[in-house]
Amino acid sequence: MKVLALNAGSSSLKYRLFEMLGSQEGMCADTLLASGQVEKIGQEKPLFRFQFGGSAGEQELQDAPGHAECCRTALRLLVQNRLLPHMLAHRVVHGGEQFTQTTLLTPEVRQQLESLSELAPLHNPPALACMDAAAEVLGSLPGAACFDTAFHSAMPPEAYSYALPQQTVQQFSARRYGFHGISYQYILQQLLQAMNRPAEGTRLILCHLGAGASICAVLNGRSVDTSMGYTPLAGLVMATRSGDLDPGLLLCMLGRGGCTVTQMEYMLNHESGLRALSGGTADVQTLEKLAQEGSARAAFALEVFARSVKKTIGAYAAVLGGADAVCFTGGIGEHDAAMRTRICRGMNWMGLTLDETANHASLSDTPLQIHAAGSGCQIWAAPTNEEKQMAYEAWRLIQQH
Repeated sequence: MKVLALNAGSSSLKYRLFEMLGSQEGMCADTLLASGQVEKIGQEKPLFRFQFGGSAGEQELQDAPGHAECCRTALRLLVQNRLLPHMLAHRVVHGGEQFTQTTLLTPEVRQQLESLSELAPLHNPPALACMDAAAEVLGSLPGAACFDTAFHSAMPPEAYSYALPQQTVQQFSARRYGFHGISYQYILQQLLQAMNRPAEGTRLILCHLGAGASICAVLNGRSVDTSMGYTPLAGLVMATRSGDLDPGLLLCMLGRGGCTVTQMEYMLNHESGLRALSGGTADVQTLEKLAQEGSARAAFALEVFARSVKKTIGAYAAVLGGADAVCFTGGIGEHDAAMRTRICRGMNWMGLTLDETANHASLSDTPLQIHAAGSGCQIWAAPTNEEKQMAYEAWRLIQQH
């Protein structure tokens, strides 16, 4: 059975087409048939890169297309090359309180997802646009919605509750939802296998560090706390997102500062984080280079980011009563050895001791052990694969139905 996983980000689209081969016991075997991605959607002439059948190519798209047109372009290429899926898996960032597991797409589900767009305005609308584009190009294939929030839906009330009046909580469905759950679910299985540990009794701190960044405390294979909240704005400092702020500051900006809600939303999502701290640069690799060249602002931005990660790791070690392993994933977590060093520096109190030679080794498609011999807590870097997890969950769901 061929499953096409469509992963729509706020300004990107990634897809992977898998041939699912295995049984329902554990992660099934699969073969990657095709893949592609479009970056900088909505900007002038985004670049579409694709790969299938041992060949690769790229195409410059015209006229600043949105997610729907980019998705149609990608799907038409698959159709032209007779790479037709039997089922679709869509990443949906926010499932609200309604969706706590991967769900078959129906007109009713599609309508409910529309109502959740205000909870993740940068992410849910692109997913919906890709659903509609896929239906237009491929027809009425079975589809599944895979939710970033689902992995965190079993958090205990003391972790997800906000200290707000109950009327407000009920009116806005106000609670900590958490995100990056598809990535965490994939990394969890990969890490437990690499550690040769069962989920039961294992305490893990998983760090998904990319343009969007979060941390998750996992006990017995379940999320018990996570840094993002009602929206993906909360928690760590990110590329262009602010992370945690004093809400009193926001009230001052809305009141005495004359800032509108629309202006604030744009600032917090697009003009804050590393971009604000560095004076314009949001990319960590670029900041690393600038810091090496002597830029004090770049070095400062990197230290603030590392400190926010370090503080949250320490907090989750307290929540878990210790940790058996810390794992880094995401674009920064997987590829930035210098950032992993910054984060782990001074963390010997909880047993984190890096092996710098291992830390700078190349990462393959399996978790890489980077802790030193005798380290009291294991440290790993692991490549995530959201599309593979989505394809598996969609395949498993259709088998059940």
